[in-house]
Amino acid sequence: MKKLLSLAFITLVFTMCSCELKENKQFLWGGANGDFHEGLAVVDYDGHLGYMNKEGEIVIKAEYNEAHPFFEGLAIVGIGDYNDMKFGYIDKNGNRVVDIQYDLVDEFSEGLAAVEIGGRWGYIDKQGNYVANPQFDEAGPFQEGLACVRIGEKWGFIDKTGHYFYNPQFDGAKSFSQGLAPVGYIDSSGIFLKWGYVDKQGNFVVSPLFDDAMCFSSDGIARVRVRDKWGYIDIKGNIIIAPMFQYAEGFSNGVARVGVGFERDETKPWFKAIWGYIDKQGRYIFNPQFENSVGYFSEGLAAVELGDRWGFIDNTGRFVINPQFDKAECFTEGLAYVKVGEKYGFINKEGSFVISPKFDYVLPFFEGLARVQLGDKWGFIDKKGNWVWDKGKL
Repeated sequence: MKKLLSLAFITLVFTMCSCELKENKQFLWGGANGDFHEGLAVVDYDGHLGYMNKEGEIVIKAEYNEAHPFFEGLAIVGIGDYNDMKFGYIDKNGNRVVDIQYDLVDEFSEGLAAVEIGGRWGYIDKQGNYVANPQFDEAGPFQEGLACVRIGEKWGFIDKTGHYFYNPQFDGAKSFSQGLAPVGYIDSSGIFLKWGYVDKQGNFVVSPLFDDAMCFSSDGIARVRVRDKWGYIDIKGNIIIAPMFQYAEGFSNGVARVGVGFERDETKPWFKAIWGYIDKQGRYIFNPQFENSVGYFSEGLAAVELGDRWGFIDNTGRFVINPQFDKAECFTEGLAYVKVGEKYGFINKEGSFVISPKFDYVLPFFEGLARVQLGDKWGFIDKKGNWVWDKGKL
């Protein structure tokens, strides 16, 4: 869940209402150009934000102080100073289909969006009609027809009519996925949450035994924590990989990234860890050996650093592109950006350059285009390296 909020509130909502950031959703903060979503991209023109199409044409006038990507046909826009900004939604023709009036907003999910006004959250449809009046202290996105909400200290779930499916009774709650939702109760110590899973019939399918629990992935596997170690359970609550990792991520392409040996590096703003990959039986396909230098699996490959060079492995742990780059990121739409010396280019899955390394800055391809910078010129290129739009044209 990503709102225009303070960092502290974002962290709290993320912990309670969502299990993971949605892959490939890159939110824009004022003054930045971003990726294409649903055919349009946010652009900055003379300090205001608007939208361009893939032909490089400005199709929605740059008149906003805040603008976000399109999802489900609508985009969040904001007008005003940072501390006094109001938000609403526009369609792809630039029409303000939901008036700019809210203090905080969330993107649309399953046809509804959470909005905050006067310190309370409610839900609106795409015409701006309330389906649940502002009444909640926190409100999560709809997933599988339900949304987690908080009133006071308790969490519950509502349906799309605004009626309670689960009355507020939990001390913690996260979104439904695969028919189950993680929920937590404060234990007998009065301090710690114990997490389990409820279904849509009102039953506890997995008893609240875990110190943390994440949403189930599409393959029916969820991460759970016991004390300070993470493992994995199946949809019946059976432990399929014993908690043994200091950090564990969700499975993708049959492989999960896991970390051990976490320690604080006082010279850097993150924890130092050694990373490896496991399969769904908990077997290492790549023993922990990478220090903060492994990527996520995407399109069957992951970028890893060996020595001081980056290459790509498949889900058996075999190098399919030998370590040779100064930096590498994951594949999107069949291409990955890599760094050679001080310049960036794009390679295909055979490791061949499709776009030679000549750019000073790049982002991955989305919807056929990638944002790049060359000197003081920045804009978008297609998969042949042709400029589609650059800032100098405006």
